[in-house]
Amino acid sequence: MKLIVDMNLSPRWVDVLSEARFEAVHWSSVGPPDAPDSTIMH
Repeated sequence: MKLIVDMNLSPRWVDVLSEARFEAVHWSSVGPPDAPDSTIMH
């Protein structure tokens, strides 16, 4: 399962999720910080 960690959560969640065998990325590393939800979901 691929997950995007929202901007209002700490980037440290990526490590926690990765250790639990989830593919995770923090939104700040893939998109603009002010992106609307519709952009994030796309």
